[in-house]
This record gives sequence, structure tokens and C-alpha cells, in this order.
Amino acid sequence: YLDLANYLGTNDLKSNNAFSIYPNPANDYINVESDCKNIIMINIYNTQGVRVISEKCVGAKQNIALSGLSRGVYIIEVITDDNTHYHNKFIKR
Repeated sequence: YLDLANYLGTNDLKSNNAFSIYPNPANDYINVESDCKNIIMINIYNTQGVRVISEKCVGAKQNIALSGLSRGVYIIEVITDDNTHYHNKFIKR
């Protein structure tokens, strides 16, 4: 469970240069790339804070399938090898 109070308010998340997500909005998949750190885990949460995808990762670039997700807004959490947690929003079409 993720407390979404900081992520779904009227304020957008601040720009995060540590990783990029594309395409956004996404249809079938998203790519996640880290500029300088290895990604060890990616979690995706729905707007109720429920984790709907969790994938262990190796490396700085990952491709995540979204076929099981409904249309809507999601929060992605990227965890790097130094245990830093980054969050951002994306839209599933």
C-alpha cells in the first residue's frame, strides 16, 4: 500500500531527472530508464494506493508490460541499487 497523499493532489510531482518513463501516456508497455543507477525494483500503484505490478529488475533500462491494467492514472515507484525510491505519474490509455 502506498500513501498517495503526496502524489495525487492538485500539485504535480516535481520533475525527476533520475529516471525517465516513456511513452507517457502509454498503451501496452512503458520503458523506464535510469540515468546513472541500476534499477532493482519497479512497483506500480493504482489511485487507491494498491500495488498492481511489482517487478524485480536488473540494469538501468526496463520494459514493463501494462496489458493487465485498466485505463487511468498510475504511480510508478522505481527503487535503485542504493535503495533510493523515486516516484512519478503515468497514464495508461
